[in-house]
Amino acid sequence: MLRRPLSATNPKRLMMPARRPPRLARRAYSTAAPAAATKLNMLVVEAYPREGRERLASENVRRASDTFSSLLHEMAPADHAIDIERITPADSAAHVAEVGELERFDGVVWTGSSLTIHEDVPEVRRQVELARRCFEAGVPQYGSCWGLQVAATAAGIPCEANPRGREHGLSRDITLTPAGLRHPMYDGTMRTFDALAAHTDQVAARWAMVPTLPAGVSAQILASNEWSPVQALSVRIGAGEFWGVQYHPELSVGDVGRLMRLPLPRRLLLAQGCFADEVALEEHAAQLIAIDEAPAAHAELCAKLRIGDDLLDPARRSRELANWLQHLVLPTKARDLVHMRGARQEARAPKLARKAFLARAAAPPTTTTALEVDNPYSGAVAARVPLLPTADAVAQVVAAAGAQREWAAETRVEERVALCARFLDALEADADRIAAETSVQMGKPLAAARAEVRGVRERAEAMMALAPAALAAEALPEKPNFLRRIEKVPVGVVLCIAPWNYPLLTAVNCVVPAVLAGNAVQLKHSPRSPLAADAFERAFLAAGAPRGLVQALHCDNEAVGAAIGLPEVGFVSFTGSVGVGHKVHELVARRFIDSTLELGGKCAAYVAADADVAVAAASLVDGAFYNAGQSCCAIERVYCHSSVHDEFVERALELVRAYRMGDPLDEATTLGPLALPGAPALLAAQVADATAKGARLLCGGGATADEAGAGRFFAPALLDRCDDASMSLMRDESFGPVLGVASVSSDAEAVHRMNDTAYGLTACVFTADVGRAERIASLAQAGTVFMNRCDYLDPLLPWGGVKHTGKGVSLSAHGFRSFTRLKGINFKLDPHGQSPPTAATPPAAPPLAAAAAAAAAAG
Repeated sequence: MLRRPLSATNPKRLMMPARRPPRLARRAYSTAAPAAATKLNMLVVEAYPREGRERLASENVRRASDTFSSLLHEMAPADHAIDIERITPADSAAHVAEVGELERFDGVVWTGSSLTIHEDVPEVRRQVELARRCFEAGVPQYGSCWGLQVAATAAGIPCEANPRGREHGLSRDITLTPAGLRHPMYDGTMRTFDALAAHTDQVAARWAMVPTLPAGVSAQILASNEWSPVQALSVRIGAGEFWGVQYHPELSVGDVGRLMRLPLPRRLLLAQGCFADEVALEEHAAQLIAIDEAPAAHAELCAKLRIGDDLLDPARRSRELANWLQHLVLPTKARDLVHMRGARQEARAPKLARKAFLARAAAPPTTTTALEVDNPYSGAVAARVPLLPTADAVAQVVAAAGAQREWAAETRVEERVALCARFLDALEADADRIAAETSVQMGKPLAAARAEVRGVRERAEAMMALAPAALAAEALPEKPNFLRRIEKVPVGVVLCIAPWNYPLLTAVNCVVPAVLAGNAVQLKHSPRSPLAADAFERAFLAAGAPRGLVQALHCDNEAVGAAIGLPEVGFVSFTGSVGVGHKVHELVARRFIDSTLELGGKCAAYVAADADVAVAAASLVDGAFYNAGQSCCAIERVYCHSSVHDEFVERALELVRAYRMGDPLDEATTLGPLALPGAPALLAAQVADATAKGARLLCGGGATADEAGAGRFFAPALLDRCDDASMSLMRDESFGPVLGVASVSSDAEAVHRMNDTAYGLTACVFTADVGRAERIASLAQAGTVFMNRCDYLDPLLPWGGVKHTGKGVSLSAHGFRSFTRLKGINFKLDPHGQSPPTAATPPAAPPLAAAAAAAAAAG
């Protein structure tokens, strides 16, 4: 609400005593209120258009002022009345310097302007001087884009010309910083809001990166977006404060027509007599929309309605003020004005009681919560990680975008490769700590955790070797007088949501190629393995990466959803359950960005009649029980040809019985506890269902503890005579140390049963016949098909699946596609000629192209 700060001794009163000021010698408007009401005296500074442009007619200004007054009165507390005094474009510029005692006002409101802050003209100088005087007088100031620039200049904060020229956009997202969320202008009720922008000036972007202020001045950036790092600003000098947002509601006439039809604008326009009745209003709205859709066909109507650059009819001016107030002045009131693209739930403030709003404005920030991870073996707390509030998580992602822009602009592929090489060295230097943290968080035996740390290098180095060629610009056939190529540019900030089962190997599939492609990465690990994200961040910082390039994002699901909605996020990589994958995909789809989703698996193997059964048993048991079966590509079903079935079961049973459960930190442990508390019960239910329907349980099969009586274990289970059609064990993902076996009579039956699943990550066949393997591979519905091996990711091959396993691929040269977008370069070298100039100098190769050329020459 536009108001003075609340008094510490009496929060119901404003700090400035309410007194009747002398009137300005110009039109003023007041709202009716009870005699005992607190009077709020507002000065509205209507900024000046450029000299030579037609100014608003006085009648239009009157109607606009009435709209302003009506909205302020409607949204003010019941015991407050509003008295508005306005300096309009029709007034002399000299009045700005002649305003009387500023202390009489409870607030000064700045509107937009077609001026630029760099113009050395009296109007600009006078308005900057007025802002300085408001600071000195301790009068709160509120403003849109012009007011923000004026106040910033008055406070010594540099402004600069917008490098994009006169930007203009409808419904661009502006994201609030943590300071913005806590500021009374927003009061924590919104995270993002829609904006209409048209700014030729903005607060200097370089200042925003490292804000330095003159003595006695404090400032906070309240909001930002992809256009400007300072879309909202708070400035304080002494007792005076300015709040403002670069919100500039300049609508097309068609937008105005559509907004006129919405409830609040319609009611205000009719109440103020702008239109005789609903029919007249609707006719005018339809005319505006028609002009917008085909202006050439409605030239006479344009002239009649005086539609043109900087000529605003009463309806449009009223709409601007109503829209501006709804967004900027009182965001605690749910909006009636909805942009044409539809309602945006995250940009709408909840309806709050006014008393609650006033109380919340002075409340301290919400206390940070913490995530506690239990050790699945001992039950003790293995890790305690503070979670960022949603606002801070959003701010971190927005800040990462700044690091990404510099990283992409200032580095070549070979420099990024060098950074990743140093990252690997730093990670391995920290291997003992990382392996121990992995073991206590999710139960992986220490030896396996160390192996996972080592495995990061193989995948990362493969992607590093592929990067120069995979990221190089694609040259097109020569065409006289033209330069054409296809560049692969970074997508921005990549949000990597990584699982707990292989917290390092799954993350590196995304992190390293994303960084090589010029992106920043926000790494959100599962609540079961948050310390893995810290390990990546530490290693990259130790390698010399800019802060924010690779960063752990510790937050809850709500904050993740908010992050996905940010314009800074250009891609999401998710590995996890099918259910959560659907939710991530829904969020991503709202923004038309891409994602990779690696979800469930129910991987199957076929042991053919000519297979080496001993090799098959050893490989498949390891593939089923390694990491306690907690792997997306774990073998969960085995189909044996009837001629080798019995031998396979006998050999497999001996291997399964050899697993030793125990403390993951004990080197002798080969099977660790289950990470998730509910996993033993789920597996026990699957085993009970299978045995009830005819399966034969050969060993294990129940929730248990180790010899010391500790741990969340499930005794490794092998079941035979399993039926696909009826048993959950053979249809639903188990994700634990359980393996079902069935006998088949032919290759065709084996392929049919392998494909009879909702998932499709991997399939494998054990055979001595390559031809048989090729035939089965051609029929298998899976992302990867193995022969005589399983449960392994070759980083030079694409990793992905079909069906409910998800979408997209990681690793291989194709994995880089996720982290880049294509940009076509089409230059006509000589605008007048049909052939290249005789002495044309070839353009400098972009960083990626230069790196590719260097790599080719070295090869």
